[in-house]
Parts: sequence; structure tokens; C-alpha cells
Amino acid sequence: MSIRMLAHMVEQNPHLRGHYGLQLGPGEPDFRFVEELVLGDELEGGVASRRGVPLASKGYLYEIVNNTESGLDVDKLDYLLRDPQACNDHKPSFYIDTLLEGLKVCWGKFPGVRARRPVIAYASKVASEVHKVFRTRFDFHNEYYTHKTVQGRDLVLTDLLLACDEVGEPLNANGQSYRIGEAVRVLEVYEKLNDHVVTMVEQWLCVQEDQLADAERPDSKIDETERARYLKLGPRIRRIRKLLRFWSAHGHYKCLHQRLCTDEELKLPKGALRERLAEEQSRLRVQTREPSLHVEPLHLHYGHPSDKGRYPLNEICFFDKSDSKDNEVQPGPPTHLGRSRTNGSFEDKYVRYYARDVDLCQDKVRLCRLQQMVKQQLDKGKAPCGHASPCGGSGSDDRPDQTDETQPGGTGIVDAE
Repeated sequence: MSIRMLAHMVEQNPHLRGHYGLQLGPGEPDFRFVEELVLGDELEGGVASRRGVPLASKGYLYEIVNNTESGLDVDKLDYLLRDPQACNDHKPSFYIDTLLEGLKVCWGKFPGVRARRPVIAYASKVASEVHKVFRTRFDFHNEYYTHKTVQGRDLVLTDLLLACDEVGEPLNANGQSYRIGEAVRVLEVYEKLNDHVVTMVEQWLCVQEDQLADAERPDSKIDETERARYLKLGPRIRRIRKLLRFWSAHGHYKCLHQRLCTDEELKLPKGALRERLAEEQSRLRVQTREPSLHVEPLHLHYGHPSDKGRYPLNEICFFDKSDSKDNEVQPGPPTHLGRSRTNGSFEDKYVRYYARDVDLCQDKVRLCRLQQMVKQQLDKGKAPCGHASPCGGSGSDDRPDQTDETQPGGTGIVDAE
């Protein structure tokens, strides 16, 4: 999508093609290089198909925007520096100036590869700052991005937008109306999907409600076909209004329960795990007689781009100030970083159980009863490693959503996918 947006911007602004001497037309060399920088290993043909710059002399440029080796790049640094300002004015735990002053381009030697290539390496003395980058990512994914309340809000917004698509076309561009789901293929619509999308939905909903009210009047002058259509859509329009009121009142779906994945589930690929959880969701809905019960997987890891269980610093090269200019560096953390930071597992997978219904979330008695039923059903088939606990904390208080934050155990970071 990023490359499609870039091509769209260039098409809409032809003067950018020759700006600064760059050849940014689709298929041109500079455009191809930007595409390789942004897509990383998602590039068609993989990283082996990169042709933007000679890898033997300038391959380190591919580590700046989307680092497919370790995940340490400017994209990550950007949001880790920006987001703390929106979260109670917290300061990031790492110092960006110290990090940037401690890097340089060195010749890297990698196991199993005969030829050396230039890489971005960091001074051994800033290894702790590099570790703090991934630790900060862990903290923010764990405490903010995938907090149970944030996920609950995300699910409400998802249901709201899907409900709009079932009724009509709330977005407009080029004199035409589009469903929200069509925005991914129409870039003129996609560029309008900003933080005000809920406001656009509300304005569109007001028009739909006026049409529905007119259709419900006995003396309505609306065409019979159109009147029948609005009367049929009436329940869906009212559901959108209910979801919108719930969203505007800072409502969120309640997290009933959270558990660690079993050893068997940990070995499953992402798609197979989702299929397994979909089966579990169907079974629980039958057993609890609650069709709104929703099962959501959660992957926490330390940010390694390919092998989620690996420590990202294992792929970063470090140098000592005593090294000569032409000294070759190899990937791996310095020994002084300590075993407590470099050993162990760096991923965990969790499963959360949500009450995905507005009326259910507002009925505390029914909500607590459902939570107890979910726990009872899970306890019947719980594996020894599948530790389960009320979402949001531990202890004897099993009421849903009574604590402020979820603190899953283990070391890891939520998968940003």
C-alpha cells in the first residue's frame, strides 16, 4: 500500500518526478530503489531481487528504513520517540543521540557467507541503548498498543465500520460513493481514511436515519421500492447508531479471560493457530449459548523480523573502539551485556476472550456469569502449560475488566502485523 500511495502521489504531482534530479516514475530506477527500501523482504522475489544499489558497496542502505536483519530501523525509532509524548508525556527510556553517535559503517562478516559486505554497526558501549530500544517497544506494545481496553476499542470500531458497509456507501470521492471496504483499491478514497472517519460515518448515518424516519411514516412520499429497502435496513441502521453511541461514550468490549497458548499451539503456524482458535470459539459459543463470544490471539515477541523467538541483538554488529578501520565485525551482542538479557525465549502467544456485544457489556450480571462459564469450560480441557487467569490481573477477584492494565508474563512483544 505504501508503494501504491507513492505512485499515486507522483501521478497526482508530476513535478515530483524530476525533483532533486530523482527519477520517481513507476518503473524508473529511483522509484525502484524506494520500493526496495520500504518493502524489505516483502519485495517481489525477496531481498535477493534488490537492484537499487550495489550490495557489495552500499548494501547498508537497506538497513535504514526497513531492516530485515534485526528490525532496528528509523521506522521503529520514529514511533518509539513520538508515541511516548501522547502517553502521559512519558520519555523514551533510550537516548537517540547516544545511539546515533555510536554507529558507523563497517565491513561485516557473516557465518556461511564468504564475501563480506558493508553493514551499520554500533559501538559496544551503546549495546545497552540498543537493548533499550527493543525493551521500549516491548513496554509500549504490552502496556498500550495491545492493552485489553485498546483491543476492546479496536473491536468496537471494526464492528462499526463493517456494519456501515452492510447498509450503504459512507465514503465519497470523485463524485462517487464507496463502501469502507473498497478504500483499499481506490486510493482517492483511502487517502481520506484518517482519524475523522468516525465523524464521516456519523454524518452519513444522520442522512440514513432521516431517510428511515421518512420511510416509516404512513404518508411517506418515497418511492415504494426505496421505502421497502429502508424498512428492511432499519434494524441495521439502528445497530450502527447503538455502536456509534457506545464508541462515543468511550465504550469497549470487555475482556473476560486470558491464557497462555499450550505447547502444542505454540508450534502451530499463524494460519493454523487461527483455525484452531476459530474452532474453539465455535465450541464455546455453543457451550455458553452466547453467540457474541469472541476469541482473539495475541503474539508477543521482542521484534525480530523473521524468527520471532530470537533476540534481535543477535543480528546486530558491534565494534570496539580498539578495532582497526578495516576490521571485520560479526553479528551478536557484546559479552558485557550479560546472560540475563541474551538467553531465554523472546516470544509468547496468548489468547483473549471478549464479550463482543454492546448490550452484553452493559449487563454486569450477565457478563460475570459468562466469564465464569468460559473459565469452567476452559478448565475442563486445560493443559498443564496453558495457564489461565482473569484478564487484567490475578487474584481472587474474577470480575471482568476491574483492573487498569494487563501484564502478561514472559518476555516478548506484540506482533505489529
